[in-house]
Amino acid sequence: MKRPDDEAGYVEVADEPLHEQIFADEHCRAYCATLAPGQATRYHRHSEDTFYIVLKGGWMNTTNLSGYRRCPMIFSRSFSMIKILSLALQTVFTGSAYLPKGLSFFMPTKKRPSIHMAMASSHNLSEVILLGIELR
Repeated sequence: MKRPDDEAGYVEVADEPLHEQIFADEHCRAYCATLAPGQATRYHRHSEDTFYIVLKGGWMNTTNLSGYRRCPMIFSRSFSMIKILSLALQTVFTGSAYLPKGLSFFMPTKKRPSIHMAMASSHNLSEVILLGIELR
């Protein structure tokens, strides 16, 4: 039996097993992405502008599907430039970044979809949980 991502190389985010839908209507769709230490998602595509809130933090890594660039993360004005720089440097030098509980950010993927795989570090003490709210 073929998996949905066999030919395309990815699934839509709504079909990614670790992104559990908790609400949907014509205006938005909300889901929880939960990754245990060392657990990785399948390659999946985000094609709606999405607001994220980290409900339970930890170290995360993302790998883009070949040919796709990382979508920018837009932070609130209250998130200091030093913290943004710290996240960027962590990613550049270690390949992963620590997402603290309560962090929120916006990813504008409607005009330029993002296809990636996310992985929680095996060194995390517990699962990482992000709440995603897609704006339709």
